[in-house]
Amino acid sequence: MSNASPTARIGHNGGPPLDAGRRWRAHCWQRAAKRAWSPPRPEVARLRMRQAAATGLSYRQHQAIVMQVGRSPQAVLFPLSGTLVRREAGEVWTDAAGGVELLPGVAAKLVAMTLPSVFVVSNQAAVAEGRLSAGQAHGYVRQVDACSNGRIDDYRLCLETRNSTSPQRLPRPGMVHDLLRHHGLPAAAAIMVGACSEEAACAAGAGLAEFIYSDSFFR
Repeated sequence: MSNASPTARIGHNGGPPLDAGRRWRAHCWQRAAKRAWSPPRPEVARLRMRQAAATGLSYRQHQAIVMQVGRSPQAVLFPLSGTLVRREAGEVWTDAAGGVELLPGVAAKLVAMTLPSVFVVSNQAAVAEGRLSAGQAHGYVRQVDACSNGRIDDYRLCLETRNSTSPQRLPRPGMVHDLLRHHGLPAAAAIMVGACSEEAACAAGAGLAEFIYSDSFFR
């Protein structure tokens, strides 16, 4: 005698029912994606291109973020060393007079970014280790700000040692959260542009809308 349930259908293993709405949701998503990437009217295309340029993004980067979170980025966060300025041996490179060297394309791109807030975050362990003064570390950001027509809206530095477990030290997201909280912005309203996988991990840990590698962003 069979022990199968009298209500079980042939081929049914008694498990939970299949998600009957999955196909419909997939259909709706595919249709929405097709509409989002379909050629818009000329005036709409021009508006989207202006919005993308004002945030420093390509048209496709901007549209992908808008599709994901429903709006243009309101803030872009940049790690300092290796993304905005030249880095050597893991630290900001300076000339004999203490001047930093902006990486190619950085100044022009920051000036062109008229729409979002521009924030900078940076680990400066050399301060805690006695090789750099706090004034010099803050001066690095001020130099970038001066070279970009005052485009940096705010910044945070972590002056802890390299082995610090502070939540403020990158790749932990403490500095990012502090900036966004101070300016009343949700994480989904911000993106990060960085140069390495640790910075990508910071963006993910902070819940940001997107991470973009700097070589793509500044090219």
